[in-house]
Amino acid sequence: MHLSHGRAIGLGFLLALVSGTPAHAANIELSGKQVYPESLSADADGTLYIGSAGDGGVLKVAPGTTDAVPWIAPAAYGSRSVLGVFADDARGLLWVCSDDLSSSKVASPGTGATALKAFDLKSGTGKVSIDLPGSDPFCNDIAIARDGAVYVTESTNGRVLKVSSDLRSLAVWAEDKQLLDVDGLAFGADGNLYVNTYAGNGFFRITVKDGTAAKITRLATPHPLFHPDGMRVVEGNTFLMVEGGGKLDRITVVGDQVVIETIMRLLEPAGVQRIGPTIWVAETQISVLFRENQAAVPKLPFRIVGVSPAAH
Repeated sequence: MHLSHGRAIGLGFLLALVSGTPAHAANIELSGKQVYPESLSADADGTLYIGSAGDGGVLKVAPGTTDAVPWIAPAAYGSRSVLGVFADDARGLLWVCSDDLSSSKVASPGTGATALKAFDLKSGTGKVSIDLPGSDPFCNDIAIARDGAVYVTESTNGRVLKVSSDLRSLAVWAEDKQLLDVDGLAFGADGNLYVNTYAGNGFFRITVKDGTAAKITRLATPHPLFHPDGMRVVEGNTFLMVEGGGKLDRITVVGDQVVIETIMRLLEPAGVQRIGPTIWVAETQISVLFRENQAAVPKLPFRIVGVSPAAH
């Protein structure tokens, strides 16, 4: 769906995943029939944050545990369905994409407009709220550049938005028809922004020059992607990325091409985050949330799946 906060992940760790058989760590099971966990992020202490696209609000999991507890209540601070979440340790904030999904037959809580919001990482108090500009905007996911600037994917109009330095407004940073339904995003070590498009199944590099979007390049993939979604940087120009079609991938950019190594298959994942030796993946079940099959019901409990290297 529509999801960058990355801790540096050693390539040796990921090579162990793709060269051997990855093992399941203990999973995080979420109570409730409408959670639909869409995005994951972690702060410097290893606390995991889970955005709920169905119920709304944010859950959090303390380091070393698998107990998800409510943290930001549904509709708090004018929030709606929660998609992208991103822990900003430097500012002490959790950035949140808050969306009205009622047009997609999802009973989003609250009544506010689609907005980018931020909550205090310690108290959960709402601190920032910026309505997205433009026609019928959709706030999807969030990333922070090395200079601290905050970027947001806006899917409906194929745009990447940038937050002003005073955290009061959003401006269009990049816009292109190629980016319609733009979703996951992450900065590479080269300073460029990498994004994917959920419906368009594309993977793009947005070349950054002096802070501006200089060029948008669609990168060649060895095989078609299927609903690429949340992504996190590993190191260099290597990323973890999930595909809504059911995969956790390791993506490496080589020139204008990407190498794709599938780590594991999962149930309609949308969000990914690594903490220590474990990669956590949100099994969102997006097709059920958006009622693509009217008779479909979610497989319960909703899970955040833990993936670790196999013991050798």
